Formats: sequence, structure tokens, C-alpha cells
Amino acid sequence: MAEVMVAMEAAHRWERDEKKCEARMKIACARPQVADRAFWAFPRAGEQLTGSTIHLMVTIAGIWGNMQYGVLELERKAAESEMLAVAWELETNTRAMTTFLVPHARDTKTGRKVIVDMRDVYENNANLGARRVREMIRRILPDWYVEQAEDICRATVERDDKPIEEIRKETGRDLRAVGVTREMAEAKIGRSWGDTTPGDLAILRIVAKSIKRGEATVREQFSPPAPEPGPSASSAPTTAELTGGHAVTPSRVVVVVDEPAAAEDDTAAEPTGGMVVTDLPGVVTETTDEPEPDPETSTQDAPAKSPEDALRHRRMKRLFALLREVDVGERKAYAAGVLGKPVKTYQALTIEDIDTLIGNLEDLKSE
Repeated sequence: MAEVMVAMEAAHRWERDEKKCEARMKIACARPQVADRAFWAFPRAGEQLTGSTIHLMVTIAGIWGNMQYGVLELERKAAESEMLAVAWELETNTRAMTTFLVPHARDTKTGRKVIVDMRDVYENNANLGARRVREMIRRILPDWYVEQAEDICRATVERDDKPIEEIRKETGRDLRAVGVTREMAEAKIGRSWGDTTPGDLAILRIVAKSIKRGEATVREQFSPPAPEPGPSASSAPTTAELTGGHAVTPSRVVVVVDEPAAAEDDTAAEPTGGMVVTDLPGVVTETTDEPEPDPETSTQDAPAKSPEDALRHRRMKRLFALLREVDVGERKAYAAGVLGKPVKTYQALTIEDIDTLIGNLEDLKSE
């Protein structure tokens, strides 16, 4: 209680100068390092939702001064945590706060997935807590102040003080880092790469950073490239044709399986504590203790391959060839970063996942 009284007394003794705060905010938002992390993008119901990130809110709140904000975990149960997010303006004693429940689960394409690992629970709580803190700060700060900061950051992101070719090169590098090919970007913006404008490139960079922070996935933001057509069932030769009219039922077929070597557990360092909550955490790769078979020598029993299996086998061979050429070390961590989801084994990848990785590796190889 005494600490709160001292903070409020100090806020009244050294009141903010709004003109100075506005000038400092303009300088900060004109910096590319601030503007590049100022926005998030997320697709929903066919529309692109955008807004300010926790990074921008914390930056301009610190400049505004005489504020306290943060998130607390009030109680943790087996299936959920009760959280409190608050922002407090000390000069006027204005406070915005909310309590909310965070289920220990994540929504995935295949349904809700329960999380039990302590690290995953912590990061899930911090993830959703950061969003609530962002909204509480937004309620406290004046609208004119926040809107002006957003306008300056948007102008900074779209600023073309660099040659357009250099901006395209930097944007292409950001997109490849999250597994987006040039063809996928062209399909999203509706024009060829050579015709992109600074505004187009700014949108693509915002989307790439949202994917990197885990706010969206490549599948949600971009249409995947069409896979290579495989042999149709009608064109594939039958056993009768191959044996001169006598059908043969194979008793055993040995198929060489291309599988990457086991990757070491690649996890991020534990975030530090404190009142200020960092924005959405990145992807945490999940690994198993059992090593994966050598892609060059491993074999397994399998039924005769369908056209779809044959296509998958060819694409996997191409994928592992590129992994060796580009010299990717921790392959599971690389795939998880590109696909935006945990990767336990390459055998579980879909054709769409494989094509996404191939496109990213081919871009890296061409650099």
C-alpha cells in the first residue's frame, strides 16, 4: 500500500508534459526498429484483421509515463489458469483491468489439443496475457495519442527511402524465413513480384512478422503452391499388364524411406519475469528421445504404393536432397519454424507441408 501511495504522490509531483510526450512518441515511431514491430495481421472470415502489437503499446505507454501495467496469474488449476491483466494511470488514478480464464489447450487445424508440459502452459498463459495487457493499455491511453502513433508507424513501414529492389530483397528474405515462396506472395497481393509497391511490401512484412510471432500461420495467410501432378490411376500399369496377362499379388514390398536424422532438442531460453509481458512467443519444437532412422539406409515393410504414395515418395526424396544441399543442421527445428507448428517426425508431414519446405529450401539454395 505504501508503495502505491508513493508512486501516486510522485506522479502528481512530476506531472507529464503532453507536448514533450507527443514529440518523443513521434521520434520513436519514426524509427524502423519500432515501426516494424508495431502491427499484427490475422485472417478471419475472408478478411484481414490488423491492429497494434504489445510492443507498440508498451513503447508509447513508457513515453506517456506515470503508468503501471502487467499481468498476474491468480490461480492455476489442472485444466485452466485464472489471470489478471491491468493498466493503471497514476496521475488521474484511472485503472483498466480484467480477469479471464486461459484453458490449458491450443486450437489446431485438427481440433483442440490439450497441453500438459509446464513450459507450454507458461507460454500459453503469457501469450494470451500479453493480448489482454495490450487492450488494457489501449483503454487508458488517449485515442488521439495512440492513433497518431499508429499513423506514424504505418508511414514509416511504407516509407521508400531505400531503393525498391533492396526493399523487395529484404521482404523476400523475411518471407522465406517463415516458409513463404515468391509465388505465394504474388498470389496474395495480386501482382508480379517486379511490380510490387512499397505498400504491398509493407503488408507482406507485417504478415511475415505475425507468422513469426505465432499470431497466424502460413496456411491461414497464403494459398499453398499446387503440388506436382502425379501419375493417375488410369495411367499406372497393372500387374496383369506387367506380367503378360496374369495378375500377381506381391507378398512383400520393401520401400526405402527417406527420413532425416534425429535433431537435437531445440528450445528457446526461458523468458524472464517481470511486470512487462513480452509479446507472443515463437514456435516451440517438440522432439522425442527416440532417434529417427537414417534417410539413406532405412527400410520398412509396406503395401504396394498407390499413385498418391508414389508422389509423396518422390517429393520426400527431393526434400531430403535439398536438406543435404543447403546443409540444414537441426531439421526438425527448421521445419517447425517454416511450418509454424511442432514437427515430431518428417513421416507425419503432409504433401502440402513437404511442398512448402521444398519451396523454402529452393529459395535458400538460389541465394
